[in-house]
Amino acid sequence: MQTNHKSILFLTLFITSFSSCQKLVEVDAPKNAISDKTVFENDGTAIAVMNGIYSKMNKMENGSTSSVTLYAALSADELALYPGSPDPKIPAYYKNDLNYNNITSGSIWDGAYNNIYVANSVLEGMEGSKGLSPAVKVQLSGEAYFIRALNYFFLVNLYGNVPLALSTNYAENSALERAPKDKVWNRIEIDLKKAKDLLSEKFLDGSLLSESSERVRPSKWTAAAALARTYLYMKKYQEAESASSALIENPLFSLEPLDKVFLKNSGECIWSLQPADNGLASNAEEGRYFILPAEGPGLASGKLYFLSKSFYDLFGNADQRKYHWINSVTVIENGAPAIYYYPYKYKIGIEDVPAMEYSQVFRLAEQYLIRAEARAEQGNFSGAVDDLNQIRNRAGLSDTTLSGKQEILDALMKERRLELFLEYGHRWLDLKRTNRVDDVMITASILKGGSWESYKALFPLSGTELKKSLALKQTEGY
Repeated sequence: MQTNHKSILFLTLFITSFSSCQKLVEVDAPKNAISDKTVFENDGTAIAVMNGIYSKMNKMENGSTSSVTLYAALSADELALYPGSPDPKIPAYYKNDLNYNNITSGSIWDGAYNNIYVANSVLEGMEGSKGLSPAVKVQLSGEAYFIRALNYFFLVNLYGNVPLALSTNYAENSALERAPKDKVWNRIEIDLKKAKDLLSEKFLDGSLLSESSERVRPSKWTAAAALARTYLYMKKYQEAESASSALIENPLFSLEPLDKVFLKNSGECIWSLQPADNGLASNAEEGRYFILPAEGPGLASGKLYFLSKSFYDLFGNADQRKYHWINSVTVIENGAPAIYYYPYKYKIGIEDVPAMEYSQVFRLAEQYLIRAEARAEQGNFSGAVDDLNQIRNRAGLSDTTLSGKQEILDALMKERRLELFLEYGHRWLDLKRTNRVDDVMITASILKGGSWESYKALFPLSGTELKKSLALKQTEGY
Protein backbone atom coordinates (compact mmCIF):
# COMPACT_ATOMS: atom_id res chain seq x y z
CA MET A 1 0.00 0.00 0.00
CA GLN A 2 1.46 3.36 -0.99
CA THR A 3 2.00 6.07 1.57
CA ASN A 4 -0.40 8.98 1.40
CA HIS A 5 1.79 12.06 1.90
CA LYS A 6 -1.17 14.26 2.76
CA SER A 7 -2.06 11.88 5.57
CA ILE A 8 1.46 11.96 6.95
CA LEU A 9 1.45 15.75 6.92
CA PHE A 10 -1.84 15.87 8.81
CA LEU A 11 -0.62 13.19 11.22
CA THR A 12 2.52 15.17 12.01
CA LEU A 13 0.40 18.19 12.83
CA PHE A 14 -1.80 15.96 14.98
CA ILE A 15 1.05 14.53 17.00
CA THR A 16 2.63 17.92 17.70
CA SER A 17 -0.56 19.79 18.53
CA PHE A 18 -3.01 17.31 20.00
CA SER A 19 -2.08 17.54 23.66
CA SER A 20 -2.80 21.27 23.81
CA CYS A 21 -5.99 21.52 21.77
CA GLN A 22 -8.28 18.65 22.70
CA LYS A 23 -10.42 18.55 25.82
CA LEU A 24 -13.09 15.93 25.26
CA VAL A 25 -15.92 17.24 27.38
CA GLU A 26 -15.36 20.64 25.80
CA VAL A 27 -13.94 19.89 22.37
CA ASP A 28 -13.43 22.58 19.78
CA ALA A 29 -14.48 21.76 16.24
CA PRO A 30 -11.80 19.35 14.97
CA LYS A 31 -8.83 21.08 13.39
CA ASN A 32 -6.23 18.33 13.53
CA ALA A 33 -5.22 15.24 11.64
CA ILE A 34 -7.99 13.01 12.87
CA SER A 35 -10.57 15.09 11.05
CA ASP A 36 -8.90 14.14 7.77
CA LYS A 37 -10.36 10.81 6.66
CA THR A 38 -7.26 9.91 4.65
CA VAL A 39 -5.45 9.21 7.91
CA PHE A 40 -7.58 6.07 8.22
CA GLU A 41 -6.98 4.92 4.66
CA ASN A 42 -3.35 3.96 5.29
CA ASP A 43 -2.13 1.27 7.70
CA GLY A 44 0.89 3.27 8.86
CA THR A 45 -0.87 6.52 9.64
CA ALA A 46 -3.85 4.82 11.29
CA ILE A 47 -1.53 2.78 13.53
CA ALA A 48 0.41 5.94 14.38
CA VAL A 49 -2.75 7.56 15.77
CA MET A 50 -3.09 4.72 18.30
CA ASN A 51 0.65 4.83 19.02
CA GLY A 52 0.19 8.46 20.01
CA ILE A 53 -2.17 7.38 22.81
CA TYR A 54 0.31 4.85 24.18
CA SER A 55 3.07 7.43 24.17
CA LYS A 56 0.97 9.88 26.19
CA MET A 57 -0.26 7.21 28.61
CA ASN A 58 3.31 6.33 29.51
CA LYS A 59 4.35 9.67 31.03
CA MET A 60 4.44 10.15 34.78
CA GLU A 61 3.11 13.33 36.41
CA ASN A 62 1.37 14.82 33.36
CA GLY A 63 -2.16 13.57 33.77
CA SER A 64 -1.49 10.35 31.88
CA THR A 65 -2.61 6.87 32.83
CA SER A 66 0.83 6.26 34.36
CA SER A 67 0.42 9.31 36.59
CA VAL A 68 -2.34 7.42 38.42
CA THR A 69 0.54 5.52 40.05
CA LEU A 70 1.98 8.70 41.54
CA TYR A 71 -1.17 10.67 42.40
CA ALA A 72 -3.04 7.73 43.91
CA ALA A 73 -0.02 6.62 45.96
CA LEU A 74 0.36 10.16 47.31
CA SER A 75 -3.36 10.30 48.10
CA ALA A 76 -3.28 6.97 49.95
CA ASP A 77 -0.67 5.80 52.45
CA GLU A 78 2.07 4.36 50.26
CA LEU A 79 4.37 7.37 49.83
CA ALA A 80 5.88 10.05 51.99
CA LEU A 81 6.83 13.43 50.55
CA TYR A 82 9.90 15.59 51.00
CA PRO A 83 8.80 19.19 51.75
CA GLY A 84 9.11 22.10 49.35
CA SER A 85 7.70 20.71 46.09
CA PRO A 86 7.61 23.46 43.44
CA ASP A 87 4.45 21.91 41.98
CA PRO A 88 1.49 22.77 44.25
CA LYS A 89 -0.60 19.79 43.20
CA ILE A 90 1.95 17.30 44.61
CA PRO A 91 1.53 18.30 48.29
CA ALA A 92 -2.19 18.81 47.60
CA TYR A 93 -2.60 15.15 46.58
CA TYR A 94 -0.39 14.08 49.47
CA LYS A 95 -2.28 15.97 52.17
CA ASN A 96 -5.68 15.16 50.65
CA ASP A 97 -6.16 18.89 50.19
CA LEU A 98 -7.14 19.10 46.51
CA ASN A 99 -9.23 21.94 45.16
CA TYR A 100 -9.98 23.43 41.77
CA ASN A 101 -7.08 25.90 42.11
CA ASN A 102 -4.20 23.54 42.86
CA ILE A 103 -4.81 20.96 40.09
CA THR A 104 -4.93 23.50 37.26
CA SER A 105 -3.40 21.55 34.38
CA GLY A 106 -2.13 18.05 33.76
CA SER A 107 -4.92 16.37 35.69
CA ILE A 108 -5.79 12.71 35.18
CA TRP A 109 -9.21 13.90 33.97
CA ASP A 110 -7.53 15.95 31.27
CA GLY A 111 -5.32 13.13 30.03
CA ALA A 112 -7.99 10.45 30.13
CA TYR A 113 -10.46 12.44 28.07
CA ASN A 114 -7.77 13.26 25.53
CA ASN A 115 -7.16 9.51 25.15
CA ILE A 116 -10.89 8.84 24.90
CA TYR A 117 -11.26 11.45 22.18
CA VAL A 118 -8.59 9.78 20.08
CA ALA A 119 -10.07 6.32 20.71
CA ASN A 120 -13.45 7.61 19.54
CA SER A 121 -11.85 9.11 16.44
CA VAL A 122 -10.23 5.76 15.64
CA LEU A 123 -13.53 3.92 16.01
CA GLU A 124 -15.25 6.43 13.73
CA GLY A 125 -12.36 6.25 11.27
CA MET A 126 -12.54 2.45 11.16
CA GLU A 127 -16.24 2.53 10.29
CA GLY A 128 -15.72 4.46 7.09
CA SER A 129 -12.29 3.22 6.09
CA LYS A 130 -11.88 1.19 2.91
CA GLY A 131 -8.10 1.40 2.53
CA LEU A 132 -6.84 -0.46 5.59
CA SER A 133 -5.73 -4.05 5.68
CA PRO A 134 -8.64 -6.04 7.16
CA ALA A 135 -6.52 -7.41 10.01
CA VAL A 136 -5.24 -3.92 10.88
CA LYS A 137 -8.77 -2.53 10.89
CA VAL A 138 -10.01 -5.23 13.29
CA GLN A 139 -7.02 -4.90 15.62
CA LEU A 140 -7.17 -1.10 15.77
CA SER A 141 -10.88 -1.22 16.54
CA GLY A 142 -10.19 -3.62 19.40
CA GLU A 143 -7.38 -1.43 20.72
CA ALA A 144 -9.62 1.65 20.62
CA TYR A 145 -12.41 -0.07 22.57
CA PHE A 146 -9.87 -1.29 25.12
CA ILE A 147 -8.24 2.13 25.54
CA ARG A 148 -11.60 3.85 25.93
CA ALA A 149 -12.64 1.32 28.59
CA LEU A 150 -9.35 1.56 30.48
CA ASN A 151 -9.51 5.35 30.66
CA TYR A 152 -13.12 5.26 31.82
CA PHE A 153 -12.10 2.70 34.46
CA PHE A 154 -9.72 5.22 36.01
CA LEU A 155 -12.12 8.12 35.59
CA VAL A 156 -15.08 6.45 37.30
CA ASN A 157 -12.89 5.23 40.17
CA LEU A 158 -11.18 8.56 40.73
CA TYR A 159 -14.03 11.00 40.01
CA GLY A 160 -17.28 9.04 40.46
CA ASN A 161 -19.98 10.05 37.99
CA VAL A 162 -18.31 11.25 34.77
CA PRO A 163 -19.47 12.38 31.31
CA LEU A 164 -19.78 9.41 28.97
CA ALA A 165 -18.57 10.57 25.58
CA LEU A 166 -18.79 7.95 22.84
CA SER A 167 -18.13 10.09 19.79
CA THR A 168 -16.10 13.09 18.63
CA ASN A 169 -19.25 15.15 18.02
CA TYR A 170 -18.57 18.64 19.37
CA ALA A 171 -22.21 19.62 19.93
CA GLU A 172 -22.97 16.43 21.85
CA ASN A 173 -19.82 16.41 23.96
CA SER A 174 -20.03 20.06 24.99
CA ALA A 175 -23.48 19.43 26.52
CA LEU A 176 -22.63 16.24 28.41
CA GLU A 177 -23.43 16.02 32.09
CA ARG A 178 -21.91 13.51 34.48
CA ALA A 179 -23.38 10.07 33.82
CA PRO A 180 -24.30 7.80 36.76
CA LYS A 181 -21.50 5.44 37.75
CA ASP A 182 -23.54 2.34 36.92
CA LYS A 183 -23.95 3.53 33.35
CA VAL A 184 -20.21 4.14 33.04
CA TRP A 185 -19.39 0.69 34.45
CA ASN A 186 -21.81 -0.92 31.99
CA ARG A 187 -20.08 0.86 29.09
CA ILE A 188 -16.66 -0.28 30.34
CA GLU A 189 -17.90 -3.88 30.36
CA ILE A 190 -19.42 -3.54 26.89
CA ASP A 191 -16.26 -2.01 25.44
CA LEU A 192 -14.00 -4.63 26.98
CA LYS A 193 -16.15 -7.45 25.62
CA LYS A 194 -15.95 -5.90 22.17
CA ALA A 195 -12.20 -5.49 22.55
CA LYS A 196 -11.80 -9.11 23.61
CA ASP A 197 -13.71 -10.27 20.52
CA LEU A 198 -11.67 -8.10 18.15
CA LEU A 199 -8.12 -8.21 19.49
CA SER A 200 -5.58 -10.79 18.38
CA GLU A 201 -4.77 -13.77 20.58
CA LYS A 202 -1.12 -13.16 19.72
CA PHE A 203 1.15 -10.30 20.63
CA LEU A 204 1.61 -8.29 17.44
CA ASP A 205 4.42 -6.12 16.13
CA GLY A 206 4.12 -2.53 14.98
CA SER A 207 2.60 -3.48 11.64
CA LEU A 208 -0.23 -5.38 13.42
CA LEU A 209 0.26 -8.11 10.82
CA SER A 210 2.99 -10.27 12.41
CA GLU A 211 3.56 -11.91 15.76
CA SER A 212 6.05 -10.30 18.14
CA SER A 213 7.92 -11.14 21.33
CA GLU A 214 7.12 -7.63 22.58
CA ARG A 215 4.04 -7.45 24.83
CA VAL A 216 3.21 -3.83 24.13
CA ARG A 217 0.19 -4.05 21.84
CA PRO A 218 -3.08 -4.94 23.59
CA SER A 219 -4.17 -8.51 22.89
CA LYS A 220 -7.30 -10.54 23.60
CA TRP A 221 -5.68 -11.45 26.91
CA THR A 222 -5.19 -7.80 27.84
CA ALA A 223 -8.92 -7.23 27.46
CA ALA A 224 -9.58 -10.39 29.50
CA ALA A 225 -7.34 -9.08 32.30
CA ALA A 226 -9.16 -5.74 32.28
CA LEU A 227 -12.49 -7.57 32.32
CA ALA A 228 -11.43 -9.65 35.33
CA ARG A 229 -10.51 -6.47 37.21
CA THR A 230 -13.72 -4.77 36.12
CA TYR A 231 -15.90 -7.69 37.17
CA LEU A 232 -14.25 -7.73 40.59
CA TYR A 233 -15.01 -4.04 41.06
CA MET A 234 -18.60 -4.60 39.86
CA LYS A 235 -18.95 -7.50 42.32
CA LYS A 236 -19.63 -9.94 39.49
CA TYR A 237 -17.57 -12.59 41.19
CA GLN A 238 -18.39 -15.60 39.02
CA GLU A 239 -17.44 -13.63 35.90
CA ALA A 240 -14.27 -12.34 37.59
CA GLU A 241 -13.22 -15.88 38.46
CA SER A 242 -13.85 -17.10 34.92
CA ALA A 243 -11.95 -14.24 33.28
CA SER A 244 -8.94 -14.53 35.59
CA SER A 245 -8.88 -18.34 35.25
CA ALA A 246 -8.52 -18.02 31.47
CA LEU A 247 -5.30 -16.07 32.03
CA ILE A 248 -3.94 -18.20 34.85
CA GLU A 249 -4.43 -21.35 32.78
CA ASN A 250 -2.90 -19.83 29.64
CA PRO A 251 0.66 -21.14 29.02
CA LEU A 252 1.60 -17.71 27.63
CA PHE A 253 1.76 -16.40 31.20
CA SER A 254 3.61 -17.53 34.31
CA LEU A 255 4.70 -16.15 37.65
CA GLU A 256 8.33 -15.06 37.44
CA PRO A 257 11.06 -14.84 40.09
CA LEU A 258 10.86 -11.46 41.83
CA ASP A 259 13.81 -9.91 40.00
CA LYS A 260 12.40 -10.83 36.60
CA VAL A 261 8.80 -9.70 37.03
CA PHE A 262 9.29 -6.18 35.68
CA LEU A 263 11.70 -6.95 32.88
CA LYS A 264 10.28 -6.16 29.46
CA ASN A 265 8.20 -8.97 28.00
CA SER A 266 8.51 -11.14 31.11
CA GLY A 267 6.32 -14.22 31.30
CA GLU A 268 4.20 -12.47 33.92
CA CYS A 269 3.44 -9.50 31.67
CA ILE A 270 -0.05 -9.40 30.17
CA TRP A 271 0.36 -5.88 28.79
CA SER A 272 2.95 -3.16 29.25
CA LEU A 273 3.56 0.35 28.01
CA GLN A 274 6.79 0.70 26.06
CA PRO A 275 8.58 3.94 26.92
CA ALA A 276 10.22 5.78 24.06
CA ASP A 277 12.90 8.47 23.96
CA ASN A 278 13.48 10.19 20.63
CA GLY A 279 11.70 7.36 18.88
CA LEU A 280 13.76 4.60 20.53
CA ALA A 281 12.59 2.20 23.21
CA SER A 282 13.71 3.25 26.68
CA ASN A 283 13.17 2.11 30.26
CA ALA A 284 10.10 2.55 32.44
CA GLU A 285 9.74 5.99 33.96
CA GLU A 286 8.99 4.45 37.37
CA GLY A 287 12.72 3.85 37.83
CA ARG A 288 13.66 7.45 37.03
CA TYR A 289 10.93 8.83 39.27
CA PHE A 290 11.28 6.69 42.37
CA ILE A 291 14.90 5.55 42.68
CA LEU A 292 16.60 7.87 45.16
CA PRO A 293 20.15 9.16 44.69
CA ALA A 294 22.85 8.47 47.27
CA GLU A 295 22.22 11.86 48.89
CA GLY A 296 18.57 10.94 49.52
CA PRO A 297 15.44 12.89 48.61
CA GLY A 298 15.61 16.63 48.09
CA LEU A 299 14.90 19.61 45.90
CA ALA A 300 18.34 19.52 44.28
CA SER A 301 17.72 16.13 42.69
CA GLY A 302 13.98 16.62 42.27
CA LYS A 303 13.44 13.21 43.90
CA LEU A 304 10.77 14.03 46.46
CA TYR A 305 8.86 10.76 46.98
CA PHE A 306 9.81 7.76 49.07
CA LEU A 307 7.99 4.90 50.78
CA SER A 308 6.19 5.68 54.01
CA LYS A 309 7.72 4.02 57.06
CA SER A 310 4.33 2.57 57.99
CA PHE A 311 4.13 0.81 54.65
CA TYR A 312 7.69 -0.49 54.79
CA ASP A 313 7.07 -1.92 58.26
CA LEU A 314 4.27 -4.15 56.91
CA PHE A 315 6.82 -6.47 55.29
CA GLY A 316 7.97 -9.31 57.50
CA ASN A 317 11.63 -10.31 57.48
CA ALA A 318 10.84 -13.51 55.55
CA ASP A 319 9.11 -11.59 52.75
CA GLN A 320 11.57 -11.47 49.87
CA ARG A 321 9.74 -8.54 48.29
CA LYS A 322 11.21 -6.46 51.11
CA TYR A 323 14.68 -7.10 49.68
CA HIS A 324 14.01 -7.38 45.94
CA TRP A 325 11.38 -4.66 45.43
CA ILE A 326 12.50 -2.09 48.01
CA ASN A 327 15.84 -0.34 48.38
CA SER A 328 17.13 2.38 50.66
CA VAL A 329 19.67 5.15 51.13
CA THR A 330 21.09 6.31 54.44
CA VAL A 331 22.02 9.95 54.89
CA ILE A 332 23.16 12.05 57.82
CA GLU A 333 20.57 14.56 58.98
CA ASN A 334 21.11 16.75 62.04
CA GLY A 335 24.09 14.65 62.98
CA ALA A 336 22.23 11.31 62.92
CA PRO A 337 21.64 8.66 60.23
CA ALA A 338 18.27 8.74 58.46
CA ILE A 339 17.07 5.87 56.26
CA TYR A 340 14.84 6.50 53.25
CA TYR A 341 13.17 3.52 51.59
CA TYR A 342 12.07 3.67 47.97
CA PRO A 343 10.31 1.42 45.42
CA TYR A 344 12.76 -0.77 43.55
CA LYS A 345 10.50 -2.86 41.36
CA TYR A 346 11.98 -0.97 38.41
CA LYS A 347 15.73 -0.86 38.88
CA ILE A 348 16.95 1.37 36.05
CA GLY A 349 16.91 4.98 37.15
CA ILE A 350 19.05 6.55 34.45
CA GLU A 351 18.48 7.44 30.82
CA ASP A 352 20.40 6.46 27.70
CA VAL A 353 20.82 2.79 28.59
CA PRO A 354 19.40 -0.17 26.67
CA ALA A 355 15.68 -0.81 27.27
CA MET A 356 15.24 -3.62 29.80
CA GLU A 357 12.09 -2.62 31.73
CA TYR A 358 8.65 -1.61 30.46
CA SER A 359 5.83 -0.26 32.61
CA GLN A 360 3.52 -3.19 33.33
CA VAL A 361 -0.17 -2.29 33.43
CA PHE A 362 -1.54 -5.84 33.74
CA ARG A 363 0.39 -8.81 35.12
CA LEU A 364 -0.45 -12.34 36.18
CA ALA A 365 -0.03 -11.92 39.95
CA GLU A 366 -3.02 -9.57 40.01
CA GLN A 367 -5.12 -12.23 38.29
CA TYR A 368 -4.34 -14.75 41.06
CA LEU A 369 -5.42 -12.15 43.64
CA ILE A 370 -8.58 -11.34 41.67
CA ARG A 371 -9.52 -14.99 41.45
CA ALA A 372 -8.75 -15.54 45.13
CA GLU A 373 -11.06 -12.70 46.13
CA ALA A 374 -13.78 -13.79 43.73
CA ARG A 375 -13.59 -17.34 45.07
CA ALA A 376 -13.72 -16.18 48.69
CA GLU A 377 -16.79 -14.07 47.97
CA GLN A 378 -18.47 -17.14 46.47
CA GLY A 379 -17.63 -19.35 49.44
CA ASN A 380 -14.79 -21.30 47.80
CA PHE A 381 -12.37 -20.71 50.65
CA SER A 382 -9.91 -23.50 49.85
CA GLY A 383 -9.60 -22.27 46.26
CA ALA A 384 -9.09 -18.72 47.48
CA VAL A 385 -6.33 -19.81 49.86
CA ASP A 386 -4.64 -21.84 47.10
CA ASP A 387 -4.42 -18.73 44.91
CA LEU A 388 -3.28 -16.55 47.79
CA ASN A 389 -0.51 -19.03 48.57
CA GLN A 390 0.77 -18.87 45.00
CA ILE A 391 1.63 -15.22 45.58
CA ARG A 392 2.90 -15.78 49.12
CA ASN A 393 5.15 -18.65 48.05
CA ARG A 394 6.68 -16.61 45.23
CA ALA A 395 7.56 -14.00 47.89
CA GLY A 396 9.25 -16.66 50.04
CA LEU A 397 6.39 -16.93 52.53
CA SER A 398 4.85 -20.15 53.83
CA ASP A 399 1.30 -21.26 53.12
CA THR A 400 -1.50 -19.65 55.05
CA THR A 401 -4.20 -21.93 56.41
CA LEU A 402 -6.95 -19.38 57.03
CA SER A 403 -10.48 -20.71 56.64
CA GLY A 404 -13.01 -17.99 57.51
CA LYS A 405 -14.29 -15.63 54.84
CA GLN A 406 -13.41 -12.37 56.58
CA GLU A 407 -9.98 -13.68 57.62
CA ILE A 408 -9.23 -14.64 54.03
CA LEU A 409 -10.47 -11.32 52.64
CA ASP A 410 -8.38 -9.40 55.17
CA ALA A 411 -5.31 -11.45 54.24
CA LEU A 412 -6.01 -10.84 50.56
CA MET A 413 -6.22 -7.09 51.06
CA LYS A 414 -2.88 -7.12 52.83
CA GLU A 415 -1.39 -9.27 50.09
CA ARG A 416 -2.68 -6.91 47.40
CA ARG A 417 -1.10 -4.04 49.29
CA LEU A 418 2.30 -5.75 49.48
CA GLU A 419 2.26 -7.20 45.97
CA LEU A 420 0.79 -4.32 43.94
CA PHE A 421 2.26 -1.26 45.63
CA LEU A 422 3.09 1.68 43.37
CA GLU A 423 1.28 0.08 40.42
CA TYR A 424 -1.51 2.14 38.88
CA GLY A 425 -3.32 3.09 42.07
CA HIS A 426 -4.33 -0.34 43.39
CA ARG A 427 -4.07 0.60 47.07
CA TRP A 428 -6.15 3.79 46.71
CA LEU A 429 -8.80 2.06 44.61
CA ASP A 430 -8.93 -0.97 46.91
CA LEU A 431 -9.59 1.24 49.93
CA LYS A 432 -12.54 2.81 48.17
CA ARG A 433 -14.13 -0.25 46.60
CA THR A 434 -14.02 -2.14 49.91
CA ASN A 435 -15.45 0.83 51.87
CA ARG A 436 -12.39 1.11 54.11
CA VAL A 437 -11.14 4.47 52.88
CA ASP A 438 -12.59 6.50 55.76
CA ASP A 439 -11.26 4.14 58.44
CA VAL A 440 -7.74 4.21 57.00
CA MET A 441 -7.47 7.79 55.78
CA ILE A 442 -8.80 9.53 58.88
CA THR A 443 -5.51 8.52 60.51
CA ALA A 444 -3.23 8.46 57.47
CA SER A 445 -4.19 11.95 56.33
CA ILE A 446 -3.38 13.44 59.75
CA LEU A 447 0.04 11.75 59.70
CA LYS A 448 0.66 13.40 56.33
CA GLY A 449 -0.17 16.84 57.72
CA GLY A 450 -3.68 17.05 56.29
CA SER A 451 -7.20 16.21 57.34
CA TRP A 452 -9.83 13.83 56.07
CA GLU A 453 -13.49 14.02 55.10
CA SER A 454 -15.35 11.36 53.15
CA TYR A 455 -15.85 13.45 50.01
CA LYS A 456 -12.08 13.50 49.48
CA ALA A 457 -12.21 9.89 48.29
CA LEU A 458 -13.01 11.39 44.87
CA PHE A 459 -10.87 13.96 43.09
CA PRO A 460 -12.16 17.42 42.11
CA LEU A 461 -12.16 19.00 38.68
CA SER A 462 -9.82 21.87 37.94
CA GLY A 463 -11.17 25.38 37.53
CA THR A 464 -10.05 25.24 33.90
CA GLU A 465 -12.30 22.27 33.17
CA LEU A 466 -15.28 23.76 35.00
CA LYS A 467 -15.14 26.91 32.90
CA LYS A 468 -15.46 24.97 29.66
CA SER A 469 -18.95 23.57 30.07
CA LEU A 470 -22.04 24.82 31.88
CA ALA A 471 -23.26 21.21 32.02
CA LEU A 472 -20.24 20.07 34.00
CA LYS A 473 -20.57 20.18 37.81
CA GLN A 474 -17.83 20.01 40.40
CA THR A 475 -17.32 16.80 42.34
CA GLU A 476 -19.63 16.83 45.34
CA GLY A 477 -18.05 18.28 48.48
CA TYR A 478 -15.55 20.59 46.77
